[in-house]
Amino acid sequence: RTEDIKENVLCIFLVVLVSLLGFLTLNQGFCKDIWVLLFCLVMASCQYSLLKSVQPDPASPVHVSVGYKNKSFSSVVTFVLCNSGLFCETEE
Repeated sequence: RTEDIKENVLCIFLVVLVSLLGFLTLNQGFCKDIWVLLFCLVMASCQYSLLKSVQPDPASPVHVSVGYKNKSFSSVVTFVLCNSGLFCETEE
């Protein structure tokens, strides 16, 4: 729900990257049994954090909540880096 085109393109790129890496991880068989469900929950939470905007606390002053307009990319970037490292590790 942001009007910044760069942020929207970055979110779309990260959503596609999370989906692709999740597919490759599940396709390679790294997860078994209950770990498949947990992995899918982590993947879904990463994608949800890209879709939902962070809402500031209504009780906080306006000058404090100005920085909360942007999305939090930390969990998504961590997911991408960990999965990329997993594939780099198995390629060697």
